[in-house]
Amino acid sequence: MIFVPGSLDSLDLKKTFVTMDRINEKEELSAQINGKKIDSWFQPIVDLFTNSVYAYEMLARGTGRFFNPGEMFAVAERNNLDWELEYACRMAALEKISHLDSSHSETYFFLNVSPHIFNNPDFKKGFTSSYIKEHGLNHRKIVLEITERASIEKYSLFENLIQHYVEQGFKVALDDFGAGHSGLTTLIAMTPHFMKIDREIVHGISISPYKQNLMRTLCHFASDVGSSVLAEGIECYEDLETVFRLGVRYVQGFYLGRPASSPQGIIPETLAEMNQLIGRFKISDFSTSSFLNDIVIRPDTFPLRSVPCRELDSFFKRNQVVDHVVITEGDRPLRLITRQVFYNLMSGRFGYSLFAHHFAEEMVKVDFLEIKESVDLLTIKKIALARNGSNAFDPIVITKEDGTLSGTITMKNLIEKAIDLEIFNAMNQNPLTHLPGNSNIRLSLKQLASRDCYSIVYIDIDHFKQYNDTYGFDQGDRMITLLSDILKDFRAGRKEDAFLGHIGGDDFIFIFHSFVLEADLQLLCYEFDSRKLSLFSENDRALGHFKSTDRSGQESLYPLTTISLAAFSSGNFRKEITPGELAHYAAELKSKVKKSNYEKGKSGYIYESRFH
Repeated sequence: MIFVPGSLDSLDLKKTFVTMDRINEKEELSAQINGKKIDSWFQPIVDLFTNSVYAYEMLARGTGRFFNPGEMFAVAERNNLDWELEYACRMAALEKISHLDSSHSETYFFLNVSPHIFNNPDFKKGFTSSYIKEHGLNHRKIVLEITERASIEKYSLFENLIQHYVEQGFKVALDDFGAGHSGLTTLIAMTPHFMKIDREIVHGISISPYKQNLMRTLCHFASDVGSSVLAEGIECYEDLETVFRLGVRYVQGFYLGRPASSPQGIIPETLAEMNQLIGRFKISDFSTSSFLNDIVIRPDTFPLRSVPCRELDSFFKRNQVVDHVVITEGDRPLRLITRQVFYNLMSGRFGYSLFAHHFAEEMVKVDFLEIKESVDLLTIKKIALARNGSNAFDPIVITKEDGTLSGTITMKNLIEKAIDLEIFNAMNQNPLTHLPGNSNIRLSLKQLASRDCYSIVYIDIDHFKQYNDTYGFDQGDRMITLLSDILKDFRAGRKEDAFLGHIGGDDFIFIFHSFVLEADLQLLCYEFDSRKLSLFSENDRALGHFKSTDRSGQESLYPLTTISLAAFSSGNFRKEITPGELAHYAAELKSKVKKSNYEKGKSGYIYESRFH
């Protein structure tokens, strides 16, 4: 084309160049699609509960300027190449996945799909479980990540399509939840397996109480509806620690691993920090934990001598939802300043003019409650409610073991969590002995995985069924209560804390956070043998045995009931022990103790020395 000066005005000339650019970019992108130059890269999605790569998101990469996926998809949208590009990206991803070795057989893979492509009949026809199997892949390991670049017009049709793929075994994820069109209506239509929280919500969450409250609410909601929260955009340790503490299980971001042409693990330095993080908060059930984890909020902080009262006034006015701030020195809390205390100080005829130029910590001298993050939640509640005076309902400042700031807890959140915990404990408590039941026992056994030193003692009553048959259920309950009282007294007399649980019937368990001494086991046996006599008739006490029927219905003589104790320590196990395994090992040991007890007529114990 030849341009003659003056033959076109500037607007026409501009339009001509735009048209030519469009033609060129369309041809360039079409050439990459048709030439199969679209590649697929892997970015790890990490499971914080296991500190391992759970999945990879498959990210499209072209060549040249189309190496940037944002540019590539923008060009595709301008030139009506959406379907062709997404098809090429999908094929590249499936081909890449199909060539991975068996070490990735249990890994999930997230594939991005736009709603309008998802709605295309050709997609439904060409993307089925059988089609995936043809590529040697497990369709149940494929997660369709719905990326909303435009609004969904027909939600009922969209919901039916989602259900179609879920029924085939695919999982679905809602990308960028909280941004753009990924709102509540889409969430309801999809009921996704994964809610990917938009990076704008995640970024800086460690210093935003508002974002932390939102994330905690989303985690609770996801748990209630059987979904999982995936926080994307993790770029620093502080944000990772915060989302983990709030209950997020899956995370993604440059801090964990960048996109790469082949699957890469977690960045080694990050993995080391994650292992330390797990050690601090390791527990099997965050929602019922007696620790603080998911109610600690990282507050807004200001370094010492950095914020005059006039600036803090402006800050509170700009952030109406902020209730308090913390003044720190080297990340150690020095002052807790609540909105109420601050404005009480600044009110009055001359309050503002008197204090506006002074640093906030110079004016606010109120003491605050500081507690270590390892302290039990119910203990914190007791300490907090024991406060008197005007600061009785101020937030509690939680610090790490080194004294640096972990966060704060509002009294509202503390009381709500404590009530939840008390209800959980009450529901899992044995009605006869009021000791924790099996759910709490499982939690306590799980927590041992993070300890280097512990002991477990399994306890039950010998010939209890025969005693119950002879003396009746009421007296049998008294026998169980007696043993429970002896165990409680023993626990109360120890300097260190120990967990005591009632497995059921006449079986109990002690969990110590140190090595139990054989002298302690001897003491328990002696106490039971001494105090049990009140539960037998005078005649049976004199004879040293009682009569009862055996399984065949024949009357037999049995020695006065004894207790058998099977003791283990952390040195006996090379791995985490489950309740089922413990019961198996304990039954094996108790059979030996019971035989000895029968012969000697007194309670006894055995201390396991083998490895399992």
